[in-house]
Amino acid sequence: MPPRPRFDRRAPVRELPNINERIKYPQLRVVDSDGKQLGVIDRLKALEIASQRELDLVLVSEKANPPVCRIMDYGKYKFEQEKKAKEARKKSHQTAVKEVKMRYKIDKHDYDVRIGQATKFLKSGDKVKCTVIFRGREIQHSNLAETLLLRMANDLEEQGRDRNFQAILPLRGKILNIEKTDDTKIYKNTEIQSLITALGLGIKGEEFDESSLRYHRVVIMTDADVDGAHIRTLLLTFFYRYQRELVEKGFIYIACPPLYKVERGKNHNYCYNENQLKDTIQGFGENANYNIQRFKGLGEMMPKQLWDTTMNPQTRMMKRVEIEDALEADRIFNILMGDKVAPRREFIETHSSILDMATLDI
Repeated sequence: MPPRPRFDRRAPVRELPNINERIKYPQLRVVDSDGKQLGVIDRLKALEIASQRELDLVLVSEKANPPVCRIMDYGKYKFEQEKKAKEARKKSHQTAVKEVKMRYKIDKHDYDVRIGQATKFLKSGDKVKCTVIFRGREIQHSNLAETLLLRMANDLEEQGRDRNFQAILPLRGKILNIEKTDDTKIYKNTEIQSLITALGLGIKGEEFDESSLRYHRVVIMTDADVDGAHIRTLLLTFFYRYQRELVEKGFIYIACPPLYKVERGKNHNYCYNENQLKDTIQGFGENANYNIQRFKGLGEMMPKQLWDTTMNPQTRMMKRVEIEDALEADRIFNILMGDKVAPRREFIETHSSILDMATLDI
């Protein structure tokens, strides 16, 4: 048997489109150029109609019974499809993880350079991984490296805010549930201590002094998932129990970040619920090309997206927390956040059957 040639110099087989005379099915379901259904007609009749209109008969669905064809200008259609594909390739960006390395004893100039690099990567749509390098026994100073990484995270977060009148206090995970905790544990908790200090709240039970409050809009920003809703509830419990007048005087707000970003061409829309997403897609019409991005959490947003949707006073959406019935609010906090399980189980079993998921506000 002779050896196979190293290179196959034969021209590649080119698949020809199923149009006009290449369509061999006897019966076809035909759609006119304006989208009107012409019904099921035989192949020769369909070719005659396409020829009279100086257009092509194109097979669009071979698996249907009978196969579906459309009358169109195939040359123009092919050109537009290739143009769209070319534009999509230009706009497409494969998200990569870029690494920024530094020593834990980094000086200010080198630190600013690393911040610039990370900012450039984030603006191009990539993710950033920051690595602190140790040499030999330097590993014993891991606490300094952790402090450096937290500083860098805070500096990068500042891109999504106006530092003249806004501040971000990042919290790690879920805070303490003060509904079932004594006061001694409250003041030992690091996250709650940070909240008290940052807001200037003072000691629990003291008379509320509005002039000592450092910020007059306290906005709770959490991820749009179950854990985010739980953290939001724990924070509301803290504000309600520790300093209720914060809530009563309207200082507490809840941020409403969008759930979806719908892109079509150079334009984009943010959707805050499933109904808005459905209406937006329906507004595009049939066969429209668009891209949907689902935001699980605020950390998935680029700094500009965070500013446009959640931090910019001109475009953001927030809800002010208000108390309609103080006694009822007190009862609900006791039941849902207290240490007694039986009342909470009874409440859930009683009200779960009448819960309307479509109107649930989370």
